[in-house]
Amino acid sequence: MAIRWDDSIADKVEAATEAAVLEAGMALLAHSDADVPLEEGTLMNSGNVDADGADVTVFYDTPYAAEQHENLDLNHGGGRKAKYLEDATTAFGAEFLEIAAGPLREALS
Repeated sequence: MAIRWDDSIADKVEAATEAAVLEAGMALLAHSDADVPLEEGTLMNSGNVDADGADVTVFYDTPYAAEQHENLDLNHGGGRKAKYLEDATTAFGAEFLEIAAGPLREALS
């Protein structure tokens, strides 16, 4: 079977890429929410995903988010911990790749 590449395929791939990174980013946020330090919920509720083309940023938007993430000496109760984004990225990386592959497969089928 021959596939002819044209602008419509490129447009579909571009749109699928944006959807793919957004879906993967949302999954990362959900996994990191399970470990993000939780006192009042402000930090967890500030979590967000920003997708721009093939780039995705997952972040928590409080003045203390970076300190909570990086400082291993802070006491986080209830099984919560520092490195909540980093650890989720490492632990679930293969899942994020599979999630991202879905919209691309669909666009090319």
